[in-house]
Amino acid sequence: MLFFESMLGEGPDPKREGAFVRFAARVGSLFDVEIGGTVRREARFAEVTVIPPQAAVPLQLQAKLANEGNVALKCDNSFHIWGAQDLVVGRGALTKSYTSPGQTVTMTGEWDGALSPGAYTVVTTADCGDELVLVEESGLTIP
Repeated sequence: MLFFESMLGEGPDPKREGAFVRFAARVGSLFDVEIGGTVRREARFAEVTVIPPQAAVPLQLQAKLANEGNVALKCDNSFHIWGAQDLVVGRGALTKSYTSPGQTVTMTGEWDGALSPGAYTVVTTADCGDELVLVEESGLTIP
């Protein structure tokens, strides 16, 4: 991490009484360094939980992503609800994720549409860049 710092405020006026306050503003910039030939971009869904919609509560989805590689991963996450005849009947976004190597992060999302009774497939996707895309299918039955 590289920090940039600046001091704000003026020096005290020797002709005036009072207090003097100086403010130090600091901003940090994080740099990811990857050394060619050593990078392992690996991850998996450790768990995906789908909670069916109820009267006034939307469908809820929670997914845990485990970073099993040796670099940080920044992932855009989404889900699709597939119904009869392979038609998408709903879609939504999960929170974006940033994970360090060896870390597991939890992403959440919801969808407040209505589903008719029947069987559905919820497809959860994590696009972590550089051709690392994770896909997990979960069954969902609405009685």
